[in-house]
Amino acid sequence: MKITVFAVAISFTLAIMTAPSYADKRCGGDLISTGKLMYETEEKCGEPLSKERVGEVRYLVEKGKVERVIYITELVYKESGGYYVLTFEGSRLIKSEFLR
Repeated sequence: MKITVFAVAISFTLAIMTAPSYADKRCGGDLISTGKLMYETEEKCGEPLSKERVGEVRYLVEKGKVERVIYITELVYKESGGYYVLTFEGSRLIKSEFLR
């Protein structure tokens, strides 16, 4: 019984330590937060370590029944012993994570 409780405690501790923290990135004194445009981010923060399309969202536009595709793109910046992963839907920042 003690081993099981100990194993659960260790697992919980590791999960907390490896969980991403949601944090806004700072570049050139500006806060890069949700809603920021991708080109503004690249202009302020420079060339990312990685820029990759990771998915897409499809919307059906009622008029004319035309499908609209918006790409999901991640920019990765290395900083402070970790990585900022900035996720954009279309050209707008929707999520910012700091991973160690």
